[in-house]
Amino acid sequence: MINKYPAVAFICIAILPIYIILGICWIIGVPLASLKPLKILFALTPLLSLFIVGTIFKGINLEKVFSKFFNRSTPYFWYILACLFIPLLGFIAMCISSLAFVNSISWNFPSWSYILGLSIPLLTFPGLTEEFAWRGYLFDHLRVKCSLGAASIIVGGVWGTWHCFDFIIGNWTFTIPLFCCFILYLISISIIICYLYEKSGQNITIAILTHFSANALVDCNI
Repeated sequence: MINKYPAVAFICIAILPIYIILGICWIIGVPLASLKPLKILFALTPLLSLFIVGTIFKGINLEKVFSKFFNRSTPYFWYILACLFIPLLGFIAMCISSLAFVNSISWNFPSWSYILGLSIPLLTFPGLTEEFAWRGYLFDHLRVKCSLGAASIIVGGVWGTWHCFDFIIGNWTFTIPLFCCFILYLISISIIICYLYEKSGQNITIAILTHFSANALVDCNI
């Protein structure tokens, strides 16, 4: 079954263990907010699932996936676009919001030392730990069967489902509007990452940098 449906197996292995752990903790009365340190472990599940399905069940060609890490033929333009496109969209959105709602936006930019200090963890978690799985495998697997837009949206939906543990352990406050906006945000970001990844010649480094820039925009409060 796993060999026949490797993508389904990958999704289940990446997502189900997280919610099983959280469910058991909830049943036995462990405060879910105390589980925040587990986010580091949860962040590894996409990559671990890739290895499990690829090595134990031989359902994924790992050599093919990891060979996409860097494409020498990718023009430098795509690297620049990967780093700047989402922050530029964020800056434009802030300008529009500032004009529409006076004093609604704080323009207090973080220090360069703070940004540089945050860069390493943001590149490692989630860049390297997620993009080989989401874009390098799942998107490419779906892309064979459906359009760029459809594959991007499906990956975004899976990515959002996986990421919901942040609401459960209290990293983000849950409200229905915020949750809906979050899912729409991830689907939108997925479309951008998948587009840049595919147009750059399936270069996972481009996906990692785009993912990094999106997280930097949020985590640095830019």
